[in-house]
Amino acid sequence: MRLIEVRNNYELLVGILLAFTDKSSVIAVVGDSANLGVVEKLSRSLCMVTIPYKYPGVLGKVLFRVFGCRRILRDFNFDELIVFHDSSPLVSLLKGKARISLYEHGLINYFSNSDIYNSLSFPSKVVALLNGGRCCGRMTAIESVYLKRPDLSPADLVSKVKKLDMYFLWEELSGKEKGEVSDAFGVVGNFAEYSDGISVVVTQNISELGAVTELEKIEIYRDLLVSTNSYTQWIKPHPLETTDYKAFFPGITVIPSEVPLELFFLINNSICEVKTLFSSVVISCPENIKIDWRGTKDYKKLREFFGDCQIPVDVNR
Repeated sequence: MRLIEVRNNYELLVGILLAFTDKSSVIAVVGDSANLGVVEKLSRSLCMVTIPYKYPGVLGKVLFRVFGCRRILRDFNFDELIVFHDSSPLVSLLKGKARISLYEHGLINYFSNSDIYNSLSFPSKVVALLNGGRCCGRMTAIESVYLKRPDLSPADLVSKVKKLDMYFLWEELSGKEKGEVSDAFGVVGNFAEYSDGISVVVTQNISELGAVTELEKIEIYRDLLVSTNSYTQWIKPHPLETTDYKAFFPGITVIPSEVPLELFFLINNSICEVKTLFSSVVISCPENIKIDWRGTKDYKKLREFFGDCQIPVDVNR
């Protein structure tokens, strides 16, 4: 029996695709970052449990370890565990008892171990030290690491890396199941009308974090929305943003923040371009999509707050 731990909407989507290919799976939705409306709708077809402790956070981790993990492991007998974060308490509790795989969370999975460790918060560093300072699949308990781009894998992970192919998983679903997933996330409509293509600006919570003011953020994204082609413009906000982009950019489609852009890639071939400062979504883009990664080099305040935001792979194309 397989346990899949997810914490946000992208992870929830991957977990759902995996669970539809193996109906014995149990999806554990931890914390309050994932769309619980999706969980409610798909609970008729899949086995899904929610652990309503805020995660991350020291208290949330303690509560999850003491109550959440124990409850899941008490109610089910697992021989396989899938996580997106190897700091999960489930890893230590099922180590030696189940096959454990780590699935890609984002661009961080393509960094070297030292770069990842140095970027961690103090509590996360403590957890990493308990595992010998090994991060993102490098601990011995993790048997396999699934990445969307195995060819870009860090050298010390090559022997563990396997392909995470969301398109293959999607095509394994029946038409009815695809409809269930799309409806659960609220993605409906006829994308054939966008015959000239769609350009998506993927925004981030840079004002909410205090790097810039909201108006400064709007000007940054106004610059990204400038286009020399005939594409229809969309905006995809970060789930942690509070900015009302419709008020600043009337007439531009704003994708609901709780819908992972990866789902649009699966069901819609009209997206031709993705623009972002430094969102991990670029690693999910199909090869036919043009990527415009801006980073922070042209934005002094962002550079001072986030650093250079250099990435270990060349995503611009």
